[in-house]
Amino acid sequence: GGREADIKEGGATYREYLLANQASSAIAMEASELMQNIRESVRFNAKTNTFDVVDADILRNQDVDYLAREAALSNNPDIKKAASWLLIEVGENIGIKSSSMHDVYEARKVGKILKKITVPANNIRGMSFDTMETGFDVMKQNNGIVIFEIARSEIDYTKQPLYEYSAMVYAAAIKAGYKGKIFIQLDHAQYKKEKYFGFKGKQADPNGARQDIVKLIDEAVDARIFNIDVDPSSLMIAGNLKKQDATNP
Repeated sequence: GGREADIKEGGATYREYLLANQASSAIAMEASELMQNIRESVRFNAKTNTFDVVDADILRNQDVDYLAREAALSNNPDIKKAASWLLIEVGENIGIKSSSMHDVYEARKVGKILKKITVPANNIRGMSFDTMETGFDVMKQNNGIVIFEIARSEIDYTKQPLYEYSAMVYAAAIKAGYKGKIFIQLDHAQYKKEKYFGFKGKQADPNGARQDIVKLIDEAVDARIFNIDVDPSSLMIAGNLKKQDATNP
């Protein structure tokens, strides 16, 4: 709000302000420094090839905030990715399990869970860590279910790669003290109609447009996002318009 405007007028961006005013002075210059900076709470176990939590209180009260900041705010893409994957791996290791909604819907169908529950699907476009933590707090209080989702279009304009968005969900769950299944969704993975049909002077490349979707799905699964919404509606609308143009010159 006003504070962000004041900062920008002073010559610094909001990102620079946040980085300069972190609670922790440990800012990684290289990805290899991350483990050193969280050594009091997390250690790598070479025997099991896992990141083991050695102090859950330090992790929850201090180090998860640090990793979330590095994952969201670092200008170094290697550090962003490394911090994100650390959050995902640590979360999975302590019982936070990214899952498909399939079993939930099946259980609801046969009456194993309340049939009148509402499952909100939230597209979080900013301050994801803090917003998602609130979501987990409310979910714990009400024994509910929440889907955190991000659309293909939102990935670009919110500057949240899938691995980062997924990591924020894990970080928020850790911070909130939540354990159990979490539900993350790649929402509205739309085909690029310009590429598929060759609009706006571009050569039609339907196979390339399909491969873009396949690549996006692969990225989602790698980031432990197991709910995928492929949305071809843009092709239906654009295809119909193209037919109308051909028949109504």
